[in-house]
Amino acid sequence: NYHSLQNPENKETFSPVTLPASRFGISNLKDNDKPLPAFILRHALDRLEERLGCLEFGYASAQIIESLLYGKAYPQSKTKFLVEYHIEKVKAGYLQVDVLEEVILIRTFLFLTNSSTPEGKKLREHLGLHKEDIKYFNIDKLSPLMETDLLVDEDMCNKLREAGCESLIELCEVVKESPYWNYSEEKKELAAKLRKYMMEGEEPDGVI
Repeated sequence: NYHSLQNPENKETFSPVTLPASRFGISNLKDNDKPLPAFILRHALDRLEERLGCLEFGYASAQIIESLLYGKAYPQSKTKFLVEYHIEKVKAGYLQVDVLEEVILIRTFLFLTNSSTPEGKKLREHLGLHKEDIKYFNIDKLSPLMETDLLVDEDMCNKLREAGCESLIELCEVVKESPYWNYSEEKKELAAKLRKYMMEGEEPDGVI
């Protein structure tokens, strides 16, 4: 269930991805600058494919290495971090990373709107959208979100920007032009339902 992250050195040879604990701001290990091998759980790869819905096998996972090396890290505890995951330099979510004594472990992938991410917390604080709401309205995954009218509704886009989710709008613009995703051009109605729910605090009563 553990997979080594590999960096291609040439056409025939691959080397494991390594990086020091100091990359995450850790300073309490025996050797903070010692290169540690990075591994990823199969669970993380599965969640990446499920939550992004990319058609091209391997495209989403190919973005992991650069994100792990250069994405901004948010400490959750002394050894646990959320690391920004990017597609075409646009934030799409976070890698949940553990930095241990001898290994760096990617446990899972969280889509941008997940309730545990900085954006998910802002959706709750600014728009009143809790974990159950995000799941119910099916905006916890990229592909279903792309098939709604939410991101072509300027009022809702402004609300998302005010809640710190401007990268969600940018991401959908990138995906819209990409051959690696396929989604219905006929938009399902979501913006009006979400607006009503946020304004009136009613329980969602429709089916998307």
